[in-house]
This record gives sequence, structure tokens and C-alpha cells, in this order.
Amino acid sequence: MDWTFGSRYQFQPEPRLSQVHAGLSRRPQRWLTAFLLTLSAVTMCRAELVPNDAIGNDPERERLCFERTKAKNGQDIRLVPFQIDINQVRRIRADSPDAAFIVFKNSTGLYVSVECEVNSATGQYGPMAYGLFRFVLMDTPKRFDPSISSLAGRKIAFDRCFDAIVHKINLPNYVSSSANGLPIEVGPPEQKGRIAYPEGRLIGGVAAKQYDVVIEGTSLYKSNAIDMNAYRFTCLMSPMLDIRAIQIGGQNTTKSK
Repeated sequence: MDWTFGSRYQFQPEPRLSQVHAGLSRRPQRWLTAFLLTLSAVTMCRAELVPNDAIGNDPERERLCFERTKAKNGQDIRLVPFQIDINQVRRIRADSPDAAFIVFKNSTGLYVSVECEVNSATGQYGPMAYGLFRFVLMDTPKRFDPSISSLAGRKIAFDRCFDAIVHKINLPNYVSSSANGLPIEVGPPEQKGRIAYPEGRLIGGVAAKQYDVVIEGTSLYKSNAIDMNAYRFTCLMSPMLDIRAIQIGGQNTTKSK
């Protein structure tokens, strides 16, 4: 389970656990760390995930929460769907019944959780805490397993790309293909100008989508001279590592989606 950010209730002791904490405080620090990690793991395993439209946010409070969050964080943020542990919602609303929960994506592509309540100092409703409840995004596509962050996943991605390149170039005397680096995951459109491959960049005439995978490299072929013929290429692949497009040198060649 891929949790995002932390929960202010993650290490809150249950009844009688305070005595355990007191006892552990007199032991080496590593025992306290191990205890907290174990307690966190138990809490996560007990999670009961529900989508954000099922947690009972009051529509007017949710709207006000987002409007006042935008006022403080910029007008270019947008709401995103998410899942949250309903037990967290219940615990927070036991103290703050009017609490609303949202997650937004900002201009740098960062996802931030927001808890809105009435400010006891001003009496106004709005964002009171950022990043304090755990959530799981719902808008991420299924990715290939094993992941491209693993050696096994990268090998599969390279093999698929190289096979597609050799088939596309379709010349005799093929020697080898190599990648310029690790597979690159396409980033959000908000990061255009900051990263090499944001969503929307054209590769072989096809617009890259966030979470697509890009591989750059070179294929070598024997020639009649001492030097080999080198063909630079770029593979655009889906999150499931299906070939979406191939770009070779200055040529644009595409494969149907």
C-alpha cells in the first residue's frame, strides 16, 4: 500500500500504551524506534480505505475549504480524487465534526492534503492543517510489474524498446543497442520547462502522457567503413511498457496507441 504523507494520529497511543512508552523510554533508543515502526505498520494494516466522495464532506464546507485553500496557495491548484482511511476521518471528526478533507495538486506537481475546520481564533472556516492525514491517489494508472525502478523491470523495458527499434530500422548488420540512461517516467504538465519529459511532449508525433516511460539510446550497425552506423532513438512506452511511439534521429515514426 503506497501511503502519501503522514497522519497526526499515526503514533497516538491507545489506552494503557502510555505505560509501555514510559518503560521503553528508559531502554535504548533503537527499541523505541522499533516499537513506533511496528505500531505504524499495524495502523496501516488496519486501514479501511474509502474514496473521498464517500467520507461525508459537507458540500458547502468542501467548496469553501477549496476556495480558501486556493486563496492561500495560488489559483492554479486543482482538486484530485483520493482514498482515505475512514477511521482517520472518524477520529478527527470526533473532535471536529465540521472537518472537511481535500487533496490538491499544485503547480509543481506536488500533491498536498488539507484538513479544514473553523479557526478558533478567527471564527472563520478554512485550511487548518496541511499534509497531516494519509491518503492514496486514485488517478494513477496501473504500472508494469516488476517496476522500472528494479533491475528486472528495467531489463524488460530495455528489451522491449530495443526489439521495437531493430524492427523499425529494419536494416542488416545489426550489432547492438544501448540506452543513454535509466528509463524516464513522464512528469506532470505543470513541470514543463523544468524536466526533460513533461506530459504533452511529442515523441514520434505522439503526445506523451504522465506516467508513460521514455527510453533514449543508440543502435549500432556495421558499415563498409571502419566506423559503424549509429542511429539515435527514443522509445515512448505506456506505464505497462507497451510501445506507443518510436522516434529515430530526425525521423518521426509512430505506432498506433
